[in-house]
Amino acid sequence: MAFITVPDCAELVATYRGLLLPIVAKNVIGFKKPAGGITSADMNTLKNLYTAWEEAEGNAERSDNIRLTNVYIRDLTTQNGNVLDFPVNPPINGSIAGAILPMHTTIAVKLTTGLAGRAYRGRIYHIGLAEGDVTGDFITNARGNAIRDAYAALRSQVIANGTWQMVVISRQLNSVPRVVGVGTPVTQLVLTDYRVDTQRRRLIGEGE
Repeated sequence: MAFITVPDCAELVATYRGLLLPIVAKNVIGFKKPAGGITSADMNTLKNLYTAWEEAEGNAERSDNIRLTNVYIRDLTTQNGNVLDFPVNPPINGSIAGAILPMHTTIAVKLTTGLAGRAYRGRIYHIGLAEGDVTGDFITNARGNAIRDAYAALRSQVIANGTWQMVVISRQLNSVPRVVGVGTPVTQLVLTDYRVDTQRRRLIGEGE
């Protein structure tokens, strides 16, 4: 699909790699600078916010067999927008002792914007569930709530900084590509249920 600009928005791609096994998974989260004019300094600020959050909240919800190794940010305002490619050194390890579940095993945190329609809601598929987080087909209530609250904290910390907002980025409307994409601010993060989800693209052989 042809590149679709999303004015004043950026995508952050967080890459997590196995500590002992050659496994890789990524989370892609949208952010918007309401004031416009995204600079390299703004992107560095966003990177710092994310890595600080990972050290304080994110890693507490991940197996110690996974770690954050890279943060990549791309300005979507133009096709040839600035990028920031930051190797996290040292990597930030998860802190839950115990074996990690297969990488395609996840829990989906729903992003809502207060607007109806698929173009105005999103999901973050959490990376790094530990074996002790799941019983049968369900994540424990305590872990599920903690994961939801961690991502809600990321949203709040980004807002408090005053430069960025977490957004749902939409490049299509009713299955038709938009001429210009839109980024709609996230108003709430929720779990619709505690059933374990599957992220097919994280299956071995399906790509990173």
